[in-house]
Amino acid sequence: MPLGVPRPLNRYRYGTAWQNGVEFTRWYKTVVNRYRDEFPGVLLGVPGLSPGGDVNLPQVRRMDEWRFAAQCADAIGASDWVGVHAYYVDDGADIDLKPDRRRSMARGRNIIITEGSPANGIRNDGLKLRNTYVRCEKFGFPLMAWLLSGAGAWPNADWVAQNVRIP
Repeated sequence: MPLGVPRPLNRYRYGTAWQNGVEFTRWYKTVVNRYRDEFPGVLLGVPGLSPGGDVNLPQVRRMDEWRFAAQCADAIGASDWVGVHAYYVDDGADIDLKPDRRRSMARGRNIIITEGSPANGIRNDGLKLRNTYVRCEKFGFPLMAWLLSGAGAWPNADWVAQNVRIP
């Protein structure tokens, strides 16, 4: 197919989420190869690894980020950058970045904090976010923050409801 012409959706199989880093790697490398075939020069990253250890609830199942990252080392090796999530619980300067451990895990790839925000139950605040940006910059990690209105299960993170303004 010519570059830029979408393929029919039924050509791709969608199903359940991967159960571990090995399944993720198989899926990710297939996606990466398709994108790179269609869009030479595209930069692709491993999506945000979320902290918090193993979670096994009826509606939520998540593997510890470090074990998952170890299992998908080949996916990280096939990426251009690695996304990670990090949360603050106090003034924003306390965001737990683990820079040395993350750099080792990323194996030379750039690290992007793809979700930098308050931890569950912590109120979002402009000054706290500013402190978070400053801390991430100190370690050379670009930061994305959710600009939320209607944060679903995390109303504390809602920028509109909390009237968040970064000074």
